[in-house]
Amino acid sequence: MAGIKIDPGVYQMGRDGLMELLQENGIETRPGFYPFRVMPPYCSQPLPVAADISGKIVCLPSFGSSIGISKTPYEILTRP
Repeated sequence: MAGIKIDPGVYQMGRDGLMELLQENGIETRPGFYPFRVMPPYCSQPLPVAADISGKIVCLPSFGSSIGISKTPYEILTRP
């Protein structure tokens, strides 16, 4: 899997909405990362930049053929 950063101006549904839409179309995704603040062993003070970025990262499968589609998820998400 490889990560992409979602542009809210393009994908107004946000990361979670895009992940749901892709799942409905048979493309498995996952959030990119979680900031240290939300992990119990590393609890720290608020990290607003990390929180903002983590909410915009989606990990996509590397190859479309591995999930039964002829195009990669990158080709599907980027319009010609």
